Amino acid sequence: MKMKALAGVITALFIASTLSTAYASPLTVDLLAGQNLDAGDLIVEEVDIDGQHCLNITYVLAATLVDPDGVPSSGDEYPAQWYLIETHLAVVSSVGAFPMAKGGPKVGHFPIGDEFDPPAEDGTGGTMSVSYYVPYTAGATVFIGAQAEVAQFDWVTVTADPDGIPGSGDEYQYNAYLAILEETTWANGLDFDGSNWAMYFQYPAAA
Repeated sequence: MKMKALAGVITALFIASTLSTAYASPLTVDLLAGQNLDAGDLIVEEVDIDGQHCLNITYVLAATLVDPDGVPSSGDEYPAQWYLIETHLAVVSSVGAFPMAKGGPKVGHFPIGDEFDPPAEDGTGGTMSVSYYVPYTAGATVFIGAQAEVAQFDWVTVTADPDGIPGSGDEYQYNAYLAILEETTWANGLDFDGSNWAMYFQYPAAA
C-alpha cells in the first residue's frame, strides 16, 4: 500500500476502540459505483483520538451480483466482493474549497487518499474497508467529497496472440485472476458543478 504523507491528518486502517470515545450516531452514506450501483457505505462519526476531536470517515465495500451473460435472472449470477484500488477524500469548510478543474472536482488534488494492492489469486488479501481520522471542530459544518476506484476480481480465460495477427495459429489460452469490473464510486450527495457525476455531502446532515 502506498500512503500519502498528510500533515495534520491522522490516517489509520484499524485503531483499537479503546483509544477513541464515540459521540452521536454515525452518518451513513451510500457509495455509488457507476452512478447507480450501491457498492457499500461511507460512514462518518465523531470520535476523540488521544485528546484530538476527529471525524472517523470509513469506506466499507460490499458484494454485488455479477451477471456473466448479461441476461437478468438467467441463473448464472453470483456475488462478487468489491475491493478498493484507490481512495480520494477531501473535507472542507465550504463547497468552494474543493480542488476543482473545469469539468468538476480534481480528485488527484484531494489531500487524503491511498492506493491498495489487489487481492491475491487465492482470494486472500485486498482491501474492503479503510478509515481516515480527520481533525474536526465539534458542531462545525463541513463538506465531504469521498471518491474511490473499486474493482471486482475473478478467474477468467484469456486468449493470447503473440504475433498480434488474428488467425495465424499461434494463439493460446490461459487462466488468470483479473479485475472483471472496475468502477468509480462517489459517496451519494449533491452534484458538483461540471460535466461529470461527482458528488459531495454535508456533515452534519442538513435538517
